[in-house]
Amino acid sequence: MKKILALCFCLIFSGVYCAAASTSTVHGLIDDNAIFPARPLTIQEAYRLTLKRSETLAESKEAIKNSLSQVEQLISALMPHVSFGATQFLQESPNIPGLSFIDITNYHAESFSASQVIFDGFRDYLAYREGKLGVKSARLGKARAESLLYQGVAQAYTNLLMFQRQIKIQKDTIATMKDQVAFLKYWKRIGRARASDVLSAASQLAQFKSQLELTRGQEAASQDLMRFLTGDDARFIPEDIPLPVLNADRQIFLDQANQREDVEAARANLEAAKDQVSIYRRSRLPVVTAGGDYFLNNVPFASNTHYDGNFALTMPIFDGGMISGQVHQAKAAERSAVQALSLAARTARNDVNSAYDSLMWTLRAVESLDKTVKLAAQNVEAEKSDYKKGLVTNLDVLTSITTLFNDRLVENQNREQAIYSQAQLDVAVGGPKDKKEELKSAMEDGSSKEIQ
Repeated sequence: MKKILALCFCLIFSGVYCAAASTSTVHGLIDDNAIFPARPLTIQEAYRLTLKRSETLAESKEAIKNSLSQVEQLISALMPHVSFGATQFLQESPNIPGLSFIDITNYHAESFSASQVIFDGFRDYLAYREGKLGVKSARLGKARAESLLYQGVAQAYTNLLMFQRQIKIQKDTIATMKDQVAFLKYWKRIGRARASDVLSAASQLAQFKSQLELTRGQEAASQDLMRFLTGDDARFIPEDIPLPVLNADRQIFLDQANQREDVEAARANLEAAKDQVSIYRRSRLPVVTAGGDYFLNNVPFASNTHYDGNFALTMPIFDGGMISGQVHQAKAAERSAVQALSLAARTARNDVNSAYDSLMWTLRAVESLDKTVKLAAQNVEAEKSDYKKGLVTNLDVLTSITTLFNDRLVENQNREQAIYSQAQLDVAVGGPKDKKEELKSAMEDGSSKEIQ
């Protein structure tokens, strides 16, 4: 009997322990602090970390390196080509009487050979320039990808900041509602409030708590996105960003957008397309090549010949229409590049106008909502005071608290939208600013060094 009781006790104790362990695990999964260490984060740091982690930018860097290698190949066409050759010749002796001077069965020859294109209609130069324009376009494309990446980081950052501020607003509202419920319970005990007043306030409190849990879920999803972008396993506490100020005329931003990375890349592509048309057109011109050899050891019957030289001229007469077809194809590509440039310029202007309008009207909304929130907070206190005097009902008090809560949420959303609109405007003109300066310096330098 004692053994049976001991066994039952062990089973009950192990079940309680497992349930406790399971509960602890569930709470650990829900609480981000138990999984990821918390640390502060600025939007600049988030952008730097994302730049290092982005696979898309890594692919862009490799595309630039590929373009640079093509330019190296194209420039070789402008340079003379020098080579060294050696030949060891073996043959069976023919044993022909009277031809002993060629009856040599084993000899070797070594020589240096050089060749240089004298004239080809400057096609090689145009091809080299086209290649350099391709490198420029690739660099500008990478810079534009960095700008768009900044916009994505700004959106993720402001969303995380908004949800964390929203959690604080909800916690403040829940604290207010708890005080109201406690107050109503006390008044019910002394006969000055009805049970329905307490229940309606408690119901509203439960609703605020459920909304808080939903916001926590949204904040957790935003944390996951920031961890994905930055590659840093942490629970981020984003630093607040001051409300932007719009103190520049719209035309200034439109002028800056005309030199945006993708617009400049479209211009470079158009210039490259024009060069391609010229290259095919000049295929009808003659090609003049000069060459020469210097023999260290010539064949036996030319052993006294140490050098030679030659000029070659090639002139296309009939090619079956191939050159004409290539010209037509290149001109079609040029017309397409013109349309691409037009689209890029119009897109840049539209981006500026959209971001500028969004920022301007959102800032005005925030200014108005600040006043609305202050008045709503004063109204809550007035409704509480009037309720104690019997001038208003409990429903009026709950409505005022809910109104203040909603106004604070809308003000918070518009504040973060204004910050994000400023980031959109920066990107619309080719920002952020530090990347614009870095790109400008690299373009003026003209070197093949990679933008780090």
